[in-house]
Amino acid sequence: MQTVGFVIPTLNEADRIGQVLASIPRTELEALGYRATAIVVDGNSRDGTREIAQSMGAHVVRQRGRGKGRALRQLFVDFPCDFGIVIDGDGTYPARHAVSMMEPLSDGADMVLMARVRQNGSAKADRFNRMGNRILTGTANLLLGTELQDLCTGMWGFKSRVVRDLRFEANGFDIEAEVFARAAKHGYRLRQLEVPYEPRDDGSKLRPFRDGFRIFRRIVREALRRRH
Repeated sequence: MQTVGFVIPTLNEADRIGQVLASIPRTELEALGYRATAIVVDGNSRDGTREIAQSMGAHVVRQRGRGKGRALRQLFVDFPCDFGIVIDGDGTYPARHAVSMMEPLSDGADMVLMARVRQNGSAKADRFNRMGNRILTGTANLLLGTELQDLCTGMWGFKSRVVRDLRFEANGFDIEAEVFARAAKHGYRLRQLEVPYEPRDDGSKLRPFRDGFRIFRRIVREALRRRH
């Protein structure tokens, strides 16, 4: 039976990590021939996130350093499963949609990106983030020749060889831009699906100006970088 690793980066998500872990569709995936495992990469939370995750059977890895990029890179070096599903640990993405991701991943796609479809998101901050994401996604498509719908999605899947073969250097929220850009430039096949998305009530941890600039800089850097 092939394995699917749910990679969940966390930082102080005690109020939400239980919901995320409980929603992993283990039974549905097992019916399709996959064994699911949860891998929580925790950025040194102080609110009991690690303890909750461990109590629910997740394999918990304490992150070295800070930042989402560092968390993911730490696992990608020797990823232990056949497939991976990256999903944010704040409950904004329904983990049940991982089932729909496995069909394209088992049928030729190397990566599947889940484009967000907002279920509410009337807050001004969310509208601002959406506008920024459209600009960043459009820039990536223009400079990289891609046709992405959502560059900054926090839910995406991959075959393990993709993250084992490529090397990444991003430390923060620019990790998705780097991963998708390098995968596209190396000829990996990307598929896109849609996923309902519920913005956080307390706002995103992404800082629009600083992180947005870092993502923009990453896009330009990857566009100028030679294939290697």
